[in-house]
Amino acid sequence: KKSQFSEFSESMHFRSSASLRWRKYAGTLLSRSSQQRRATILKNEPEISYDNSKIVANWLFGTAGAVALMVSVGGVTRLTRSGLSMTDWKLQGSLPPMNQSEWEAEFSRYKQYPEFNQRKNMKLDEFKYIYFWEYSHRMFGRMIGLIY
Repeated sequence: KKSQFSEFSESMHFRSSASLRWRKYAGTLLSRSSQQRRATILKNEPEISYDNSKIVANWLFGTAGAVALMVSVGGVTRLTRSGLSMTDWKLQGSLPPMNQSEWEAEFSRYKQYPEFNQRKNMKLDEFKYIYFWEYSHRMFGRMIGLIY
């Protein structure tokens, strides 16, 4: 006759061996599926090639060059005291004045700003020159924002 302890230990042995068999089977299934998952991931993963990294490098160097050029245009804008020659700021941008009456209207608006007090003898042609630098600086900044 078996003792309660031996019955308990046999049942635990059966359970543990069954559990061990199940773990091996499940591990095999899991490892197969993880291998399959890995193969699928590797198959669908884009390859990093020389061409892709060259494109990224060109983009980064182009953007860095554009920023360097932007600093230069900003320096010229500052040295010519062209900053704030545009009297309005539209986030989406706008076209510069296209005809003589539009230029005169823009110049009369500029005369109302404190920056004009530094250059009271300015003529319309001089205003067009500083307006060009300020306008090109703003448009170039927008372009950099788009390419970056």
